[in-house]
Amino acid sequence: VDVLADDSVIAIGSGQLSTSPMATKQKSIVAYLKSDLTKVWQTGYGGVKPGEITAGVALAQAADGGFAALSHEIEVVGSAPYRIRLRRFDKKGEGMWSQLYTIKGASESHGYSLKATKGGGWLIAGSTATGSKNKEFSSWLLRLDAWGHESCAAAGVCADPKPPGCDDGNPCTLDVCDPLKKGCIHEPQNEGSPCAAGQTCKQGTCKK
Repeated sequence: VDVLADDSVIAIGSGQLSTSPMATKQKSIVAYLKSDLTKVWQTGYGGVKPGEITAGVALAQAADGGFAALSHEIEVVGSAPYRIRLRRFDKKGEGMWSQLYTIKGASESHGYSLKATKGGGWLIAGSTATGSKNKEFSSWLLRLDAWGHESCAAAGVCADPKPPGCDDGNPCTLDVCDPLKKGCIHEPQNEGSPCAAGQTCKQGTCKK
């Protein structure tokens, strides 16, 4: 939780739905509140499929009044390592872009602290673990540009977080450019997310 300059509050946490360990769905929840703690908006992300756990850990405000949310993710089913996700929101809580990171050679990658840099980028501090039984832990710092790219070289053609060429016209997807795959990705917005006046996202479509 963080108190902003105008005394408003931004907070991050997690919500969980579970019928069994393998069916657990946990999403990160971000909420923006007035100084009297009246909710202005709330949004969630991650935890889309059974066994997917997304835990929100930190927030930072951008110069444009929006926010970035830091979380780590794990899939209960399968052998995917812990991953770090940075998701960017505008000041109304609408998703702008989302990036996933894993630290090379690590069986677990965790992010714990997030700060905005003067140049408009982001700085994440965290730790990694290697090995399965006798784990070895290391600390790291990850510096990113304004769109969450690790380097200008990796950014490639993605000079904007939501280039016009990636807009699929569906308000129920988050359209971003993946610089490493050199293409567009259309991540589904969370079920029930508002997409138009009196309408929400239902199974990937904006409906009443």
